[in-house]
Amino acid sequence: MHSHSLAGLYRDQGDLEQAAAEFAWCLDVYRDLGDRLREGRTLLAMGEMASAAGDTGRARELCSSALHVFEELQAPDAEQARTAVESISGRDATP
Repeated sequence: MHSHSLAGLYRDQGDLEQAAAEFAWCLDVYRDLGDRLREGRTLLAMGEMASAAGDTGRARELCSSALHVFEELQAPDAEQARTAVESISGRDATP
């Protein structure tokens, strides 16, 4: 969907507030459409953005939600989400 690309563009340009708004809109649309794969991909993108911003709690929540979706779908994207969750959890454990 066009807006997902736009969200990524805002993120890449450092406009995290606008990116978050676009990703949230996409998430609502994908949920309304029942598009679970894109829902999971959007959750993962949002989680990675939260992680980069230092919001590890929110990042873990979003990436874990993405992982849950991918596991339900038996999607190969689950490995990327699992890696993200492990990375975030590892960062929390570092003094």
